[in-house]
Amino acid sequence: MSDHPRNAESEAEQPQMYEAIWPPEQIDALFVDLESGAEVRHVQVRTSVPEQRPQDAQTTLSEAQRMLHRGTARAIQIQYLFDGQVWCDTLMVLPDGIRIVRTVLPSYDDQ
Repeated sequence: MSDHPRNAESEAEQPQMYEAIWPPEQIDALFVDLESGAEVRHVQVRTSVPEQRPQDAQTTLSEAQRMLHRGTARAIQIQYLFDGQVWCDTLMVLPDGIRIVRTVLPSYDDQ
């Protein structure tokens, strides 16, 4: 039992979230799926260059995938429209695979 009180209204307002560790080939399939079947709206990459501070930069989906393969991306955040919903996938490079955190964002008329 949690020590923090919750009510049904605040839980209903929380975005849906999915989290897993994926192997590189499953991440590659994700990029193919996004390229062919989603409207990608924003791609942000955190780079890791030895002996430099991490840097964040907006980029394209294909460039983010290239950076992931080169080993210069530490994390990638991809926001896209699919099946009438706005999704946000955050990919984080780990020693045993890539952690994906997928969230369905609230829908807004101006998106």
